[in-house]
Amino acid sequence: MENARVQVASILKRFYTYFKTHQQRFTATIRGNITAAERGEYAWLLLNRFLFLYFLQHKGLLDQDKHYLSSRLRQMQAQQKNAYYRSFLLPFFHEGLAKPSTERALSPCFGTIPALSLALFAPHKLEHDPSSLTIDDEAFTHLFAFLDGYRWQIASDTPQTEHDLTPTVLGYIFEQQINQKQMGAYYTSDDVTLYMARNTIVPYLLHALTHESEASQHPVTGTVITIMQHLLRATPNRYIHGAIRTVSYLPAETAYEYQQRRAHYQRLYTHLHTGTISDVTELITHNLKLEQLALDIIITSPQPEIALRAYHLLTQMKILDPTCGTGAFLIAALRILHPLYIACLSRLQTDHIPSLSPLSPLSPLSSPSSSSINLAHHALTTILRHNLHGIDIMPGAIELCRQQLLLALLAHCDEATLSAHPLPDLTNTIRQGDILSPDHFMEDYLAASCSPLSSPQQMQEHKSLSTNLTNLQEYELPFTNSHHGFDIIIGNPPYIEYHHWQDKDRAISYGYKKCKQGNMYAEVLERSLALFRQGSGFLGVLVPISLCNGARFTTLRQLITQHTSQQWLANFEIFPCRLFEGAYQRLTLLLAKQDTTVTTKTMHVTRLQRWCTAERSHLIDTMLYTQAHRMVLPDLFPKLASPNHEHILEQVQTTAQQVMLADALSPHPTDAAVYYQEATNYWLKATRHVPFHRKNGVTMLPAHGRFLYCPNETIAQCIVALLNSSLFYLWFATYSDGFHLAHALVKQFPTGNGLYQLPQLPQLAQQLETDIQRHAQLAPRNTHYGDTIEIEEYHMVYSKPIIDQIDSILASYYGLNDAELHFILNYDIKYRTGIKLPELPR
Repeated sequence: MENARVQVASILKRFYTYFKTHQQRFTATIRGNITAAERGEYAWLLLNRFLFLYFLQHKGLLDQDKHYLSSRLRQMQAQQKNAYYRSFLLPFFHEGLAKPSTERALSPCFGTIPALSLALFAPHKLEHDPSSLTIDDEAFTHLFAFLDGYRWQIASDTPQTEHDLTPTVLGYIFEQQINQKQMGAYYTSDDVTLYMARNTIVPYLLHALTHESEASQHPVTGTVITIMQHLLRATPNRYIHGAIRTVSYLPAETAYEYQQRRAHYQRLYTHLHTGTISDVTELITHNLKLEQLALDIIITSPQPEIALRAYHLLTQMKILDPTCGTGAFLIAALRILHPLYIACLSRLQTDHIPSLSPLSPLSPLSSPSSSSINLAHHALTTILRHNLHGIDIMPGAIELCRQQLLLALLAHCDEATLSAHPLPDLTNTIRQGDILSPDHFMEDYLAASCSPLSSPQQMQEHKSLSTNLTNLQEYELPFTNSHHGFDIIIGNPPYIEYHHWQDKDRAISYGYKKCKQGNMYAEVLERSLALFRQGSGFLGVLVPISLCNGARFTTLRQLITQHTSQQWLANFEIFPCRLFEGAYQRLTLLLAKQDTTVTTKTMHVTRLQRWCTAERSHLIDTMLYTQAHRMVLPDLFPKLASPNHEHILEQVQTTAQQVMLADALSPHPTDAAVYYQEATNYWLKATRHVPFHRKNGVTMLPAHGRFLYCPNETIAQCIVALLNSSLFYLWFATYSDGFHLAHALVKQFPTGNGLYQLPQLPQLAQQLETDIQRHAQLAPRNTHYGDTIEIEEYHMVYSKPIIDQIDSILASYYGLNDAELHFILNYDIKYRTGIKLPELPR
């Protein structure tokens, strides 16, 4: 069965291919005295309105007609030809959907429609004089025929067929239409966004529940940990991802990987079953099903006060995406928060708390006369009004972000609910602006969107549940964290180098001195760290992998470790597959816990993860974190597959006794030179000769090549053997970005003096170079600039047996055991040797 997430991406891509054609056709039908740019802008506005309305009409919110727009078109055509645009659509937009219910003047032809009061439908500048524009009925007939061919699933997260569309399509279309490389905006799969939202929101909630304010009259400190341990002991498998538990082979899983996964499962099961987890953050480290655990704690707790306390903590939680785009991460946060709210409210609806005196109501969930309570609507409204905050520099992205959030609410509305409860106004919480602006934008934003819940206005909005939840009696709780700031910051900041930024003056004017390192993501990350409330908060950002190893980002790494007590870094390659379609960017998913009361710092990291298409479905669920002690290269964030991985590198360093490869090199050019290619992927390529390279008929040195000058031939051959070894590949995968082999990283490798005394290495190096040449091929290349290049390609996989012999010698020299050598020889082996190989000449 095709992977669900791959299916979603495929459906969106296919729809957008057709959509572009219809967009061009529709744009051409708009006639009037306007420029081409105005025509394109106005066409996009109309299309955006229609896409939004298709979700509403399929829900039955437009006169209970699932084909409302097409039906009204036919009705108007029966009365007057080509009158649909002026006589129906514009009044429908401006009077019916843009104005609040108290100001609407509805035409009978509209039928029963909700009062949305949305800016999306407010008059555009070109609509103030509608006679200046003309759009014939035929344009809408063709467009609606196309859109009617899909099922618009407002309440679904995952399409069931290739004809199903979810609100995700709104953001996807926008991101395809902007300059993605310029703005750094790409479609992010929901497994990534949900993982980041889940692993920040749930740990924050559980941590807050286990560290109650001293002012609380009903502390539950310790109780949550006790309940958590009981649940984990009783049913460990309930909280371990199915991809880890399964006894069947996963797609594309090798026998070696299967053994490693099953061993990990047994260790994890035993760890949970013995009840040794005593801290909430361990749940992140073990990559457990956090949301399920939190729901079970709320639902099964013997103390209903925990549910009430959790509800209050949820209503106070402030979540910010500082560069929110069309809202993918905020939608993910909403999807995590919603069931938590429902669990709390459902528990409070059925449990009686006799020891607590009733106070004023929290919130009217329905009219007093109603016997049923729309908990889903109440929860979503609360989330939109109080929890979610977003900023983005693009006004179009902000508008679409608001639309997608409101669609999530409208999915749980009917006409009666909409009549009784107007849609929340998101203009103060989801705003256009610049997170890095040196002016007072952020101060104004915080004042408007992050006032404490104890303010009179918000307390009035949160009237008591006791009016309608007959078994609930409320008790007063202190409102902590009442100052400005955010509890959780998540998102995907733009990866834009300053030299690519169009407005260079603006790019260098922010005044942030600590992270002047040339990329916007560093500035956004620094700003985010400054926006937390005091105390404890959680950060979740997806950034380039240069965060871990880039020389420019040393200060940023120091800033992160200084301002957060715990970090988790999951690292992702782009070969053979990548997280973002169309974005060749190696990425690091950073989670961090800000806690000003903790002095002990810990870091957990994953390996540099590779995967093929078949493995995408379980990529996130099977991630393994390893604690990084950063003993070898402390200025970098390593990428580790296991504790054994780090121990190997520490043993290499210990054996070398602080003697590095650089210590064996000559300070001046010599004839004993080693050439290697800086651009690296699955294999390091080091030789004593320079590969053939011809550009436009002229033979020259290859681009991006490096030389190591040695004092004699023996040392040069030893270095050739070392650089081509799988041990050095392990070093490279741990401390590089997965592609660029920095000269400094090569010279930092711990060799010791004894390595150059090993007689086998020069012999094996010569055998290896002969074998490399035997399998080399000349390959033609054509560049984007029209150049013709011929290069000598090395196919190192054919020389793996010789490389294995080199690693065996190195393992003996560094004192590594058989298990450690086995680890080295098999590291990334599936991807290093499983790629399709070219046919060699006979």
